[in-house]
Amino acid sequence: MIIVGFLSFVQLTLFFGHFIVYKTFVKFFQITHPQNLLYTRLVFLLLSISFLVASALAYKFYGSFGRTAYASAAVWLGTLYWLVWASLFAWILYFLLPHSISLKLGQSLFILALLVSAYGVWNSYQTKVKHITITIPNLPSEWQGKKAVLVSDTHLGNVRSLNFSKRIAELVSAQNPDIVLVPGDFYDGPPANYEELAEPFGKIKSTYGVYFAAGNHEEFGDAGPLLSAIAKSGVKVLNNQIENVNGLQIIGVGYGATVNKTSEKSILDGLNINRDLPSILLKHAPTNIETAEAAGISLQVSGHTHLGQVYPFRYLTKKIYGKFHYGASALNNTQVVTTSGVGTWGPPQRVGTNSEIVVITFR
Repeated sequence: MIIVGFLSFVQLTLFFGHFIVYKTFVKFFQITHPQNLLYTRLVFLLLSISFLVASALAYKFYGSFGRTAYASAAVWLGTLYWLVWASLFAWILYFLLPHSISLKLGQSLFILALLVSAYGVWNSYQTKVKHITITIPNLPSEWQGKKAVLVSDTHLGNVRSLNFSKRIAELVSAQNPDIVLVPGDFYDGPPANYEELAEPFGKIKSTYGVYFAAGNHEEFGDAGPLLSAIAKSGVKVLNNQIENVNGLQIIGVGYGATVNKTSEKSILDGLNINRDLPSILLKHAPTNIETAEAAGISLQVSGHTHLGQVYPFRYLTKKIYGKFHYGASALNNTQVVTTSGVGTWGPPQRVGTNSEIVVITFR
């Protein structure tokens, strides 16, 4: 019943958004002929159900057809978002300016929305390489000057498939990393060829390997097949586990197990973390930093926020996660690096944010 209620809410929201855009489109582009009105209504009706229908097809029929349907619907979903904004501003202008002027401006706003949407799709594939330096107390000499590459939220699946996985893996390898850290949302969630998508990451050239901890998208259903596929590729999966890598403790915790402070504290306490040695915690969401600090974690690396992905949601992520929503920050002796990630969720767009990997140099 919860799922049915959620899906009903999503569909009603989509109906409402499409209704706003439809009414604005008809008004500002002066669609009055009965036949044209009928065709326009049918198009908007079909578009309003396209995302949920395509999602169902992607779950049921993974393959080129399902991926194409889902990707197309996801692109339209992002376009709808900007068209809703254009519609709202168009009506404001309509009531403030002479109608002859406001109609022209409204049409221009629709065109601008389409251009912004196209830019957002293009920009989401322009992965940046961000460089930061982190000083870690008690860092062994073997790790001085060494590099870790933080790569999160690839969201591999229907929109970003094998070619994207290969491209990101090659970009990571090009940084000559000593270790690679992947804090979750490797997969997007729907059924996919998990082993095929993970294979490029198993081929990343790194001195000490690639380490992974699960995000919420790995845990939508049975996480077992997803984590097994990642492990089979050669990536080290840390499921509430710790591993000493040449004097540096690498810890990975799952998203669901660390949603609340009590469960996270229990997990970290049970790992017998050596406070005399530096430690890196792979945790998908930048939450409960106080718990990591109390456990003596030197550095937490996270993703999850996407920095809001499209404007103006970065202000929402900042409201939720505070100073830990993006970039480098600290709580006493525990440092936190949160990346905006390399992939996207839902609409494959980035406006006001960038796709990125983060190269961390240790001092």
